[in-house]
Amino acid sequence: MSNTSYRYSFENKLAPHNKAILQACRTGDLARLIQLFQDHNTRPEPRASWREDPNGPPNTRILLDQAVVYQHAHIVRYLLSISPFEKKLATKSTVRALVETQNLEIAEVLRTRAPEIVNMELGHFDTFLSAACRGGDGCNHDNLPGDDSLPLIHYLLDNGADPSEGSWGGCGSIPAAIDFARPLEVIEKMIEKGGVVNLLAFSSAVRNRRIDALQLFFDKAPFSVSVDDMLKRAAESEDKEIMDIVERGSVKVGKRRYRRKSVWRRGLDAILPVK
Repeated sequence: MSNTSYRYSFENKLAPHNKAILQACRTGDLARLIQLFQDHNTRPEPRASWREDPNGPPNTRILLDQAVVYQHAHIVRYLLSISPFEKKLATKSTVRALVETQNLEIAEVLRTRAPEIVNMELGHFDTFLSAACRGGDGCNHDNLPGDDSLPLIHYLLDNGADPSEGSWGGCGSIPAAIDFARPLEVIEKMIEKGGVVNLLAFSSAVRNRRIDALQLFFDKAPFSVSVDDMLKRAAESEDKEIMDIVERGSVKVGKRRYRRKSVWRRGLDAILPVK
């Protein structure tokens, strides 16, 4: 995603000093930014709207997003030091920008202030972790992400990202890691951090012929998919090696079957009286 895609439709209507404030965040000119705030007796506010009032104070998250997109950690730190935040610190665009830039310094600055950012949902089928597994906007199944995008995945897992939450129907990030050819060490780490092999994760491994992942699943992972479903997916592949692995492995999983409760279910359990 290019920086030019972060231009706002209302920019041309902004007062000159507000245009200068936005530009200072993009160029990383902290001295200029501080001077503009002082000269115009303004500061970022979480509920401000330049769209409604081009002459009004800047919106905190807009400035923060621009500092993240243009990778100015010192601007991010400064904005956090002077700005109160209500509810969520970062927006979806902030997190998507981190996936694009892979800037771990800024990720750590934001996580230190708001640890929950590592589990931020970007949509019904997407989380910070699953998006990191897929790589940036230029990545797809024909143009897979490179190893230079692995540090962000490890950073998220090391700092509390839950590999079994969000993504496709609550199926977590293991399917994304498999579909985008992430190395086995990433998948193994997801399992170590609480990842559960559901039907989508298992089917992804079969479809992509990830023999290494299938063997890992049967050696170490908890399952929330039935043996019958696994055998069915293996048979549908018509791949003898996969069918043999699944037939042998399915014998092991009886003691490790585990149906993880969703965040919604766990939250409901927390408020319901114990019977």
